[in-house]
Amino acid sequence: MKRTIHTIQLRPTRMGPWIWARWVIVVAALAVALGTSSDGDAQSNGSRTSLRRATELVDTYIARAGREKDPALRQRMLIEGYTALLSLPIERDLRDTAKRLLEISDGLGHFGKDRGLLDEWQWEAVRLFERYLEPERVYRLLHILIDDAHYFEKARRDYEFQRLVDADAREALIDFLSRDEDGKSVGRIKDLCRENRYDLAGFAALKWTDPTWADSRADILGQLGLTRQAETVARESLAADGRKKRAGIEMLTRLAATESRRGDTASVQRLARAVLDDPDSRFVAKSLGLNVSRGPCDSKLWNEWPEWRRRSVGVASSSGLRGEPGPVREISVGAHLGEAIAGAGNAPGSLELIDRLIALQDRDNAENAVDPVNLALLGRKPEGMADEEFQKLLGRYFGHRHVYQASRKSLMLSRFAVGGALDGLSATILTANAAEQTLWDYPHSPIAQRILSLSDLEKERIRRASPNLEPTLRFNALVWEGRGREARSLSAEHPGVHLQFHGDRALLRLVGVLLNAEMKQQAAAMLDAYLEVEPGPDTIAVHFLLMQGRIDRTKAMLRDFLSEGREVFVSVMLLRELEPTLDVSKLEISPRFGEAWEKIENWLSVMDALAWTGSSDEIDLWRRNPPAALASLDEGQRACVQDTATGLEAVALARRGDLEAGLKLVVDRDLKQRGYCLAGREVGGAWRFDYADRPFFDLRYLVQEWVRRGHAVP
Repeated sequence: MKRTIHTIQLRPTRMGPWIWARWVIVVAALAVALGTSSDGDAQSNGSRTSLRRATELVDTYIARAGREKDPALRQRMLIEGYTALLSLPIERDLRDTAKRLLEISDGLGHFGKDRGLLDEWQWEAVRLFERYLEPERVYRLLHILIDDAHYFEKARRDYEFQRLVDADAREALIDFLSRDEDGKSVGRIKDLCRENRYDLAGFAALKWTDPTWADSRADILGQLGLTRQAETVARESLAADGRKKRAGIEMLTRLAATESRRGDTASVQRLARAVLDDPDSRFVAKSLGLNVSRGPCDSKLWNEWPEWRRRSVGVASSSGLRGEPGPVREISVGAHLGEAIAGAGNAPGSLELIDRLIALQDRDNAENAVDPVNLALLGRKPEGMADEEFQKLLGRYFGHRHVYQASRKSLMLSRFAVGGALDGLSATILTANAAEQTLWDYPHSPIAQRILSLSDLEKERIRRASPNLEPTLRFNALVWEGRGREARSLSAEHPGVHLQFHGDRALLRLVGVLLNAEMKQQAAAMLDAYLEVEPGPDTIAVHFLLMQGRIDRTKAMLRDFLSEGREVFVSVMLLRELEPTLDVSKLEISPRFGEAWEKIENWLSVMDALAWTGSSDEIDLWRRNPPAALASLDEGQRACVQDTATGLEAVALARRGDLEAGLKLVVDRDLKQRGYCLAGREVGGAWRFDYADRPFFDLRYLVQEWVRRGHAVP
């Protein structure tokens, strides 16, 4: 039976629908789709290995492994061979292969290098054969590879769900979710959003009506823009008693936050009044651990640079990459609701609603706060009170005071944003951190305009609280509003002003928040303003420039990176994809600190970038012209560097389809030579090149890359 083996897309970005459409338009018009060269041949010349020949090569390698005398090398070669064979879309019954791999696994124990490699490589193979094998064969292989019944059932259900998604079998999908055999139906709907299947996620959230998961369904519906349906679910809970009523208040508050991020003031105020007019609105003054941050079904566009780095063999050989941070805040439900009201924009009625929330918070404090006098002399309990009771009293007092004070500050900041007066107390609450967090959570917030319209009296109150704060607030607000020239002039007048959280560029990341909110013109203006005051090359700026289709500015910034000896892999990789005919040998790449080891590292990074596009011929030429600094290394380090250069050429050959030629360059390596050559500082302070522990230049990696790139056709 013949099957079509579709190319497996290596697309890291998770975008909302309009963002994805924008991306497609930009890259289609410019014929530089980022990542598309990963799916085809970067070079038309050279031969392509057939699936039959690839299978023969793997079989030969496994047979050779059986004759290997070194037990450690033999074991590694067998792991490589078996996982590679399982990755190939062939008709052969692979149950014996799976059993042999399981035998090795059983003998490894729970720890050790080969243990981790086998687990990782095996799951890479599973992800591949799940794409092309018939379900019965997949189940048989999974049953062998996963001998634990619980984990087998988990893998089986995950596979079954993915099959339904791939087939767009909607009614069958609802039936699968309704059974909810493992309690993961909500998580699976969210996973649909993470994979850009927003339409299918919305269909599932509407059709799957299990009341147990009403709160999660309401959140998903709201995030997908199905506001009325989400509100109906929330109001049904609000009409109940006890926990369900509290759940309804939380649902309406989260929905208000979601609508606020869209700038829909009418919806936000309607939802807020539904909460405040309820007889049990006192609950809003409580801290119920509410999370109103963006959910997986909200459109998201974060910095893609870390994902671009993951294309690098060198980066994958070293340490992991930091993800996006998420704020953790303990404030009341009412404070969250106040932020949502203010975050939607300055509309009539907003101030009145926030004042009602403040009154509820103050009333709750008056009714529930513990008299500090009862705490005696900080550590001396009142006479006759048991120790346990006294400790509870202390905990209740300090816990309540913490929530009350944090919530009161949040509400006062929300009040200021919608036009409330800035008194002496509010002036101590308004900080650059608070303003930036507000804009991060609610891009339609008027707080930047409010800062720029401060009266002279309000400015003086801020100066009393913090002498240098007012110009810093104004400077960041000007950047947010896209007024770069004014911001630059202000910085000339006040040398002490700075971009908020400059090290992590949190202000620049707000461009992505604006894009998420479909505020495209403001996003472009803000990016220009930021680059007006911070013109140097920036990884986050590159992403946003590409999203806006500003290719010339992007290429100029990438070249600036190279001139500074920074981000060499990503810069060369993107430049090549933006300009396929680019001669990389003419790029000016400078060592950042002028060190000899940097020149060698940059030389390898260029080949790493060329390997991503399968440019093996160029790597071969580049490899034959090493930097002069290579001659200064000792023999062991030179061998390490040259092995990596050859290994990258092998990877490029496999990615462009010539698996056999790639394997010839690496199959005879020992265990150490399978790793990428990294520069590291020794104890004495000198830099030295050595092999990384994580292997890439081996049969398993080349075969799986060959399959992922769509070359494994019969």
